Amino acid sequence: MTRSQDDGGFSLVEVVVAVVLLGLVAIAILPALVMGLQATATQSSVATSTREVSQMIDSARQQTTCAGLAQALQAQTFSDGRGRSLTVTGTIDNLTGATCPTLAHVSVTATSGTSTLTSSTALVYVTG
Repeated sequence: MTRSQDDGGFSLVEVVVAVVLLGLVAIAILPALVMGLQATATQSSVATSTREVSQMIDSARQQTTCAGLAQALQAQTFSDGRGRSLTVTGTIDNLTGATCPTLAHVSVTATSGTSTLTSSTALVYVTG
């Protein structure tokens, strides 16, 4: 069996070198991929908490009494897309001793453990 000069295939050494180079490129790209996945997960949690904060503020704005406002701002716990537990709490800053009708300064914060994901403030008109 003789070999002709125009055999145009790859040798085993060339294939091994190509696989090693491909592996090195994959290893170089891996940290960027992991960081991208972590950033996506964090942004998903922030988006979920922002939606919940907005819903709590909308619920507070629908209330017309101090008692209803305090009830709308009670702490609520929910899960984001990853199953992480998030807590939304609301506070009324300037309603103590105020005469009605008045504007209540409402602060709402979403947290996960000890880290704050998002917070917002709003003015709510309270009539009684």
